Amino acid sequence: MKNFTYSLLLLLLAGTVLSSCSKDDDEGPKKESVYTTVSLKFTNKANASDTKTITYKDMDGSGDMLPTFSTLTLKPNAEYAVEVTEVKDDSTNPSTDLLNIIKRDSKNYLFVYKVFVANLGFSTTNYDSDNKRFGTEARANTGATSKGNFTLKLIKNPLSKENADSDGDVMFDYTFPVEVE
Repeated sequence: MKNFTYSLLLLLLAGTVLSSCSKDDDEGPKKESVYTTVSLKFTNKANASDTKTITYKDMDGSGDMLPTFSTLTLKPNAEYAVEVTEVKDDSTNPSTDLLNIIKRDSKNYLFVYKVFVANLGFSTTNYDSDNKRFGTEARANTGATSKGNFTLKLIKNPLSKENADSDGDVMFDYTFPVEVE
């Protein structure tokens, strides 16, 4: 009887050890996306052949590498259609198209444009399925000749999509130099 109890205990212990070594579905924490590349296209409403594309690249996110970005040059007293054409994570191989993911989940994202000094204004022209601002498309109006900057910020889970300074998780906040001349 002593051998039977000992064998049963050993069998139960072995079963517990083996089952705890099985592969779980949870592979641990998932890698956060790194927003390495963001591009915008500006199309002059009065002349569709007058287009400008600007790109912000930050290949290591908030690491040691300095970002590269384009300067946007627009004509004065003009109206431009603006489109976010690219949001990618180039830190993966192959790179990940984050813009399509963001568009599919548009209720949970907000693109915010903010201008500093330049005679330039933005207004959102596209909305999510709840008719709330989304911002992958916008209108930009220029004034007199000027220089300055504008920022494009992507907010995930904004508290309010009606407030440009809405709280939420900031996925990126990139600054572009702009010249109206």
